[in-house]
Amino acid sequence: MGKKLAQDSSATFKGIIYQFYEALDWCFELSKEQSLYFEKYGDIAITDSINIEVKQYKENLTDSHENLWNTLSNWTKPPFDHTRYQKLLLITTQPIGPKSHLINWNQKTLKERVSVLREILESRKQKGALSISQSFIFDKMNDPDFLSVIEKFELFDCSPGLNEKFDQMVNSRAKHVGVLVKNREALIQSLLGFMMTPKVVVGNGWSISESEFSIELEYLSEKFKTNSRVFPSKSDVAEVLTKLTGNELYIKKLKDIEYEEIIVEAHSDYAQALTIIGNDFEQGIRSQNYATFSEEIFRDFNRQYRYALRNSKGTIADSQNFFDTVQSSEPPNLIGYEHKPYKWFRAGVIHINMDDPQQALKWKLK
Repeated sequence: MGKKLAQDSSATFKGIIYQFYEALDWCFELSKEQSLYFEKYGDIAITDSINIEVKQYKENLTDSHENLWNTLSNWTKPPFDHTRYQKLLLITTQPIGPKSHLINWNQKTLKERVSVLREILESRKQKGALSISQSFIFDKMNDPDFLSVIEKFELFDCSPGLNEKFDQMVNSRAKHVGVLVKNREALIQSLLGFMMTPKVVVGNGWSISESEFSIELEYLSEKFKTNSRVFPSKSDVAEVLTKLTGNELYIKKLKDIEYEEIIVEAHSDYAQALTIIGNDFEQGIRSQNYATFSEEIFRDFNRQYRYALRNSKGTIADSQNFFDTVQSSEPPNLIGYEHKPYKWFRAGVIHINMDDPQQALKWKLK
């Protein structure tokens, strides 16, 4: 490439991109009824909650750095209304300087914070070196409104840089919605693209509601899970197990074939399947895919039952053998996953249906 232009704006654009990364990260924290505003009430604002200034600098955050004083000044001047927010955050890539009075700022009391600011400003005033923002703050030191700003103000230094911030979202946010490693980066890129669409920028005045973000996240997550998602693994089902009494209908059907030795395993499979169905298959396209999977299970089950019944000699052993044959066979595919579901999940699905008195399912061959 040739020489840079005389008015190279790449650093400025990197700062704007960094704000987008930070804004996207905060979208994951939105509560119901909240919205996130970008560059409307400051860098980032969240309804009735937090106002955030985001800065990307290389040098240390020293006591005199403009980043701090300009931010405090902006929060104190009209038309900014700090009463709309519970917290005022300054998030910067800068590390706090080793000699700075700002170290451990978030742990200081209001009195200590005011003392720190006053000490910094009086020292600089003696040297005749107050900036415009510092002079403004110096005159506001005893103002109750300013003290309220300082009480809400929290400082977060050493925030991850541009590349690190992106990687952090890929490896945490995308991971937690169940997208495979190979698709996580694409998910974050797509969400960043969504934030720049006309609907958000023009239609919403650059704001994103929790419901809008959740809908987009669900849509994109489903897109990147399709034909690539790993089936959920076992989770902690202790709470579900404590509610089981041993008198359930699916357990009675195991006792009918005198197969008490597998009751503990049956309880576990039942609880695991019930949990996964509740977490992953209760609504949307996944619910439809699960219904197809379940239909296939019982089409196979009924076929195997008819075959076993024709060849049965009427013994309990025949019914136990039928049980083992069904539970050992390969489960059908479940649309949206790279591999077949686990056998224990298919077993749990069968137990759940065995527990339904409206269905004529049984293990006993007669």
